Amino acid sequence: MRSAAAAVLTGLTLAATAVLAPAAAAAVPTSLSTKGFLSRDSSQPLWAATVTLTSTLAEKGTTKRVAGEKITFTSTWDNGALCEAVTTASGIASCSAEITDERTLVSIQSSDGYRATFTGSAGHAAVQTPGSARWAH
Repeated sequence: MRSAAAAVLTGLTLAATAVLAPAAAAAVPTSLSTKGFLSRDSSQPLWAATVTLTSTLAEKGTTKRVAGEKITFTSTWDNGALCEAVTTASGIASCSAEITDERTLVSIQSSDGYRATFTGSAGHAAVQTPGSARWAH
């Protein structure tokens, strides 16, 4: 009886081993560079502006750009969403947001006033970088 039970247990062990999935490949590390520019319509209040944010997503340590991935831009002072965009074939994501709050306008001009975030994908690792917006001339 023991040998029959041992054979069943061995069969179950082999079956369980066969259904395990292979280990997932490691995601390629990425880098994200960003820049932001503010512009203002003179007919609007002083604290109202448009911020245009641009980020470039690449495989870290290379010049290979990553296309088709969503980049989200948020204000660091309140974690509020500014805008989001999908990277082009050149790895560039660009979007604009209307700023109507004086605190947000002041905050995004500081050294780490906003964040650009790529949450990662099956093949590429997540990355986040701070940025600051400057007035366009």
